[in-house]
Order: sequence, then structure tokens, then C-alpha cells
Amino acid sequence: MGCFYFDDSKHERLGQFALGALVFHGEDPTPKIEQAIRAVGLEPFKDEFKSSANMSRRPEQAALREQLFAIGGRIALVVCPYSAVGELGTYGLRAIETILQNETALARMEHDAFFDAEIFGSVSKANERFRSSALVGRVRGHFEQDSAKILGIQLADLVAHTCSQMLLEQFGLKEKWVKAGENSGYDPEIEVNLGFELWARTRYNWFTGPSPIIPDEGPIEIEHMTVPVLGYGLIIAEECQTELKRAAESRFGSMYMGCIH
Repeated sequence: MGCFYFDDSKHERLGQFALGALVFHGEDPTPKIEQAIRAVGLEPFKDEFKSSANMSRRPEQAALREQLFAIGGRIALVVCPYSAVGELGTYGLRAIETILQNETALARMEHDAFFDAEIFGSVSKANERFRSSALVGRVRGHFEQDSAKILGIQLADLVAHTCSQMLLEQFGLKEKWVKAGENSGYDPEIEVNLGFELWARTRYNWFTGPSPIIPDEGPIEIEHMTVPVLGYGLIIAEECQTELKRAAESRFGSMYMGCIH
């Protein structure tokens, strides 16, 4: 039995979009997250990771962010215009349907899906949308959940925030440079683009389509090391206008798995 966790990141004034992140674990990640929270001096089920925290002023939050990145999980993303933010939860359900259609092994298992509070607006609305999905009998839906109590949602919070920063940068609305740091494969003091750094952290975690066939002879091209994400781990809402759709596809629609050093 696996667990899906869903949280969102909304950008009304900057970018005019909202996105929702699904994080999947084959086993309940709660013990690992609980241990991570304690390791930075916080109290599980009371204190929690919040991507909106000022990391420079809250070093324990910055440390917890690194711990959660290490725990990871498989990722899927939903992107919609801010005007359709009320449908984000419905698209989250659709993303789970897509994953189970593409992942035969997961489709044979039962799963729990936990959605953060204020995704659907109410439990009754969430249950209505859930009952009309193809997940009934395959997934147990848990809606309007408290992320301080359902620790896995904090992983989805991290991923939603991370991906929103990448999409803002794709729009040219936000750019930041950070030091590569230890274990990056680069000089720790070299400055790298934040979008690149975040992409490098997450690129192996996405739900993707099948890998291309690498030729036995001849040069290996970029496309031989690139896997599709659109339609597997990326759902773009029908309401998206051309600019947002293109930005989401360009940033997340495929993932390069080759060497980057």
C-alpha cells in the first residue's frame, strides 16, 4: 500500500498560476519525517516545515528543508491558471488516475491519498469530486487534512514550492543565484542558477514515460537521455492559456537524465 500527498502553491500577483504537487511513497514516510523534524530541534505533530518561512531567519526550517529533500519521493505536478485554482484538487485526483493508468505495479495496489486543507474548499465538495473519479475502490481519499498531523503533506509543500520557483524563473519573473554546495558535483563555492539547482535535485524523482532506446552504435544524443513527463507526471489544466502551457511544458514536460557535470 502506498501514500499520495498533495499540496499547492498559489501565485495570484506574480505569474497568475497555481500548481499542485503530488508526492508518492510506497511506504508511510511518517517515521522518517518525524525523525527529521526532531533532528532540527522541532517537535513533530506540533511544529512543521513551511515553505513560506523565511529560511535566513529560521535556520531550523532551512535544515529541515534539506532533510525533506533527502527523504524525497516520486513526483507529479498539476499546473493551472490562478482563475481555475478551485479546480486544483480535481486535477490532483486526475493526476493520481494518470499515474495508476501508467504504473502497472501501482495499479494493483490500494493507496491512501492525503490532500492538504483548503484544496477543495470543503470535505463535502472533495467527496463529491472523488466519487465521480475512477479512484473509488482503488484509493482511499482523505481531504482537508492538517499538514502538522499528516507529515507527508510537508513533502508535497516542499515540492510545490520548489516547482513554483522553477516555473516563475521560466517566466523570467524571478531569478536567483546560489552556491552549489557540498555533494553537488561542482566546486561548492561556485554560483549556480537556482532553477538549475532545484531541477538537479528533483529530476530523478518524477513519474515519467519509458526511456528512449539508446543506440548500440553511433553518438548518443540528448534525446536518448531524455524521458517524457507530460502525460505521466505533469498534468496541465485545459484552462491554461498558451503562455502558461508553453512555460509548464518547457520547464517540466520532459526530463534530461544524462550527466550534467
